[in-house]
Amino acid sequence: MKPLPVLPKNIRPNNMNTEKAISTQERNYGIDLLRLVSMYMVVVLHVLGCGGILDTCDKFSSNYYTAWLLETAAYCSVDIFAMITGYVMVNSRFNYFKIIPLWLTVSFYGAVTLILFRYVPYLHQLYEVCKIDFIKATFFPAVTRQYWYFTGYFCLFFFIPFINRCISHLSQKEFLILCLTIIILFSVVPLFFIGAFALGGGYNQWWLISMYFIGAYLKLYPIIITKAKCLLIYVISTLCAWFAGYVLKSLSGVNEEMSWFVDFTSVFMVIQSGALLLLFSQINIKSKGLQKAILFFSSLAFSVYLIHVQPLTYNYLLSWSFASFASDNMVTMTGKVIIAATAIFIVCLLIDFLRYHLFKAFKIDGIAKKLQNRFNGASTDKAS
Repeated sequence: MKPLPVLPKNIRPNNMNTEKAISTQERNYGIDLLRLVSMYMVVVLHVLGCGGILDTCDKFSSNYYTAWLLETAAYCSVDIFAMITGYVMVNSRFNYFKIIPLWLTVSFYGAVTLILFRYVPYLHQLYEVCKIDFIKATFFPAVTRQYWYFTGYFCLFFFIPFINRCISHLSQKEFLILCLTIIILFSVVPLFFIGAFALGGGYNQWWLISMYFIGAYLKLYPIIITKAKCLLIYVISTLCAWFAGYVLKSLSGVNEEMSWFVDFTSVFMVIQSGALLLLFSQINIKSKGLQKAILFFSSLAFSVYLIHVQPLTYNYLLSWSFASFASDNMVTMTGKVIIAATAIFIVCLLIDFLRYHLFKAFKIDGIAKKLQNRFNGASTDKAS
């Protein structure tokens, strides 16, 4: 295996090839905190978008600009989640069986939601559940795209050991060139040539894999920037994307949407995501109690997405539920968006808190470990 290059001490990566480096590596609770923050940003996106606010605001009004500024500030959340995967997994031991608890959680929420829509009278009036719905949501959530991100992540997951193997053979210069190639081809060029090297707006595994590489690079070769500068970069990138996508449109008199500036694959979103990842990676949380709380609730963060974006919940309960906010003044609308997003976020965390203890009681999360032990045992017996 080609060794990693010798770097200055302050940017030298952890040794990817020794168990000792992995086992002694300290957990970065700032990254766990970012996982929670980015999921909250996802909820904000859905309150504004699916909730009907963006479509209800009068174009070029103060509410229109404010709503889209909030949208632009939160839009990098998906890229952050994918970068975190690369940041965390590039130095981690890979276990194929770890996908099982996540799969079971996705299936659990699909089944529970369908049961509620089948037997709760009010929900049953909104949508009549059929057997095929139950089969798709419970047994085939990944391949039927019940959740696009889970489908993309499911595909990414099985490539992780091979991606890491590839990364371990790259020098820092080669890895940097790879990341710059990804950004230039998929994020910069499409700003000038619409549709060029299209990745479907980033709603697929190929974009998640791209963000995995960038997250992994920032872990192995962290860019030394102060927290204040990281925050400044995030703010400037947000304002640039917002101005180019929505303010400039009104000033130039262009009627067409210029949403490619505010897109998962937009270079502005990539910069935002990288800046926040670097910022939170430098947050040092020393309180043991706070560390424990952040670690626990960050493990529930993905379920916030699973609960409020479950197709029936998303299309029949969340859809256009907050459109009336657009008729308020700018400050009131912003406050209501924050309150609504916070309420959804907390309620979903509480629901998953119950799911966590239910799984714990039935030892469901231990299934992956048992299967891994049996697999290792079978492999050992076969080898001997």
